[in-house]
Amino acid sequence: MNLAVTIPQLFYDLIARVLPGFLFLVVLDFGLRGTGFAINQVWDVRSDSSVAALFGGLGYLVICYFCGWFLGACRWPNIKGRIHQSCKPADGPSLSTMYQQVRLQHPASGFRLVKLRAEGRMLGAARTGLWITVLVVAAAWLLATFDLIATTKIGLLFWIMRLALPLATSIAFLSVEPHAWRTYYGNIKSLHRLVIEEKYPK
Repeated sequence: MNLAVTIPQLFYDLIARVLPGFLFLVVLDFGLRGTGFAINQVWDVRSDSSVAALFGGLGYLVICYFCGWFLGACRWPNIKGRIHQSCKPADGPSLSTMYQQVRLQHPASGFRLVKLRAEGRMLGAARTGLWITVLVVAAAWLLATFDLIATTKIGLLFWIMRLALPLATSIAFLSVEPHAWRTYYGNIKSLHRLVIEEKYPK
C-alpha cells in the first residue's frame, strides 16, 4: 500500500465528503425537529453493547460519506468549473496533469494540493446541502401552516431561525469558495514549476 497516496485520499474523503454530509444531516435534523420528520432516530443507537455502538457509529459515518458525495456531485453553480477555465494554462500540460504529476512525484507537495482541493469541494458540497435544507424546512413550514402535518407548536421566530441559519451559512460559503479554488489552482501551477520543472528536492 502506498501510504503517500492512501493517507491524503482518506484525508480528502474526510474533509470533502464526510464533513459536508455530517453538517447536512445535523442542520436538517435541527430544521425538522418537532415536525415528525426529525431524522435523529435513524442513527440513534440505544444499546450497552460496544459492538453495536461501533457499528452504529460506522454506519453513521458511511451515511455522512454518501450524503457528502451526493452533495458534491450535484453542487450548483459550478464555481470550480468557472475558476478552472480562467486558470487554464495557455500551453503545456493541463491542470489535472500538473496535479497528478506533483502528487505522485512529490508527496509532500501533493498532500498540500489534496488538502486545498478538499477544502474547495467541502465548501461547494456544504452550501448545496444547506440550500437543500432551506427548501425542505420551508416546505415543512408550509405544510404545518395548512395543518397537513403534525408539528410541535413553535413560534414564527423559531421557524425563521431554522431557515436563516443555513441560508446565512450557505451565503458565507458561497462567498469564499471562489478564493479557495483560485488558491488551489495557483498552488498547482507554482508547485508544478518548483518540483517538476525545476526539480526541487523531496
